[in-house]
Amino acid sequence: MASSLQEFLRQSGPTLSSHLCTLLQGQGIPAATARKRIERAPPEVQKIKNLRFPHNERFVYLKEQWNTEEFWQALLKALDDTGSVYGLALHALKARGGLVPRKHFSIICGSPEFLKKHVPAQGVLERGLDLRLFRLQTHARLGECVTFGERLPLPSIPLNAVRARRLTEDLLLNALKEWLRNLGLGSYESVKLRSDEAPAEEQPRFGQFRWDLTAPSYMHPLLTFDRRSKSGGNPGFIVADVVLGTTLTEQQVEVFLHKCEVMRYQRKTRPFLAFLIADHFERQAFALGRNRGLVLATPGAVLGEDVGTALQTLLSTLTHATDAVVQNPLVVIDLVNRLSKIEGAAGNLRGALFEMIIAHLVRVNEGNETQLGVGITDPTTGARAEIDVLRTKGSQEVAVYECKGKSPNTRVSREEVEKWLKISVPRIDAYLHAHPNHHACRVRKFEFWTSGTFVPEARQLLQQAKASTRKYQIDFRDGEGVLEYARDIRDTHFLELLSQHFLKHPLAQLEPVPSNNATAPSAPPPANAPQMPPPTAPVSSVALSNEVRAP
Repeated sequence: MASSLQEFLRQSGPTLSSHLCTLLQGQGIPAATARKRIERAPPEVQKIKNLRFPHNERFVYLKEQWNTEEFWQALLKALDDTGSVYGLALHALKARGGLVPRKHFSIICGSPEFLKKHVPAQGVLERGLDLRLFRLQTHARLGECVTFGERLPLPSIPLNAVRARRLTEDLLLNALKEWLRNLGLGSYESVKLRSDEAPAEEQPRFGQFRWDLTAPSYMHPLLTFDRRSKSGGNPGFIVADVVLGTTLTEQQVEVFLHKCEVMRYQRKTRPFLAFLIADHFERQAFALGRNRGLVLATPGAVLGEDVGTALQTLLSTLTHATDAVVQNPLVVIDLVNRLSKIEGAAGNLRGALFEMIIAHLVRVNEGNETQLGVGITDPTTGARAEIDVLRTKGSQEVAVYECKGKSPNTRVSREEVEKWLKISVPRIDAYLHAHPNHHACRVRKFEFWTSGTFVPEARQLLQQAKASTRKYQIDFRDGEGVLEYARDIRDTHFLELLSQHFLKHPLAQLEPVPSNNATAPSAPPPANAPQMPPPTAPVSSVALSNEVRAP
């Protein structure tokens, strides 16, 4: 008996118990007897604990096969074949480059929060971590993130590409928010977007699921009549998820479909209209979503081709920011102009654009090589940090620039400076010491540049560090100091960009100064709110090889 089971597993590899049972039946063993043999398998034949598939199936493997590539390939196939929620979560993570903030995992994974007979989103994450399907990483800007298990044969994209995608998606969500407001599809003050600042329990919610965007809607097709309601009825909802920078497959679209179908099976679910916005869809994936009554579309189809193209250009530029700064620095100015119609674009782009401007300035002024968004790991502690701009001059000098692109009336706090001096700088210095290209550099500089100003305590802290540090050089510049530095290159385009969008931005007068004691009241909807482009008329889908661009 033992040799028979072991032989089948060695030949077929790790597999589901149903498949193993079928193989045994092929040898003339009755089904009931085959199941008993699997249940009473010897210690060498093992089953994954705490992971049950539909119909109480188990994943069976030999002890020697554990944690091999063959094991993980077979497990991923089993998750797909059975429609497991863990497989859905892995496909959702893959669509987003293999890295997502933990607070947003409940949005992307396709599982509800609390629903009978369903594994909750938190349970998917916790069990996935136990099974090594997922692991946690902490990044300087994104915070605690979920990524693939170390041995999973699934691809991940670089950290700077993840940041570029998320920033572009945030702009898209802001544009969708204005589009819904201007068309009256969503209640003006109640459109909610995912947030990097809010915890998981405060992300947009409709029903038992979290979404990238939610908005109650009083449009007639979504309104439910109710005499007790002051407005004459209960609103329906608009919900949306967005995924940029990839071509969505059938399995990745299925995650969104799963969320929507579970919602529709709930008796008390209000009417809702669901959008999945992505750059591209595979033909079969696009047809699958449309056949199930969902809106699958590209940014250009919803917001107009000008905005859609600008978002694609932005994503490409931020992903390859170093190349853009060197080859075509004026693309920064073009992007600002093209995206200015999106509400909140100035604020969302300010940080990334400031980094690109500083990289351009120091490259031109110093004549050295520059890199943007370099993720590093302290070799002594394993702690992570991120370098905004890295400038190198052969083996003689290396300079690290911390860039804070802030509005003119915003000041860098003492806490920000203290964190940089005590946490980021030591980690980066340890990384530079161990790096083969930087460890011999005699001059190491760390500079803190902001387009705003420093609170007096922060400035004093920097001045003290500059005067007392001997191991490396510390320096800093506020907005006026950056502008003075920029005048040296005599580039009118960049001087104008720096002055207009960072130092004298007209919208800065409308941005409230952050306060720990009070919250500024929200402004009423403007009577003459700028109009987003109306949705384009539906046209037939255009196939490009194996992709479909939604109308």
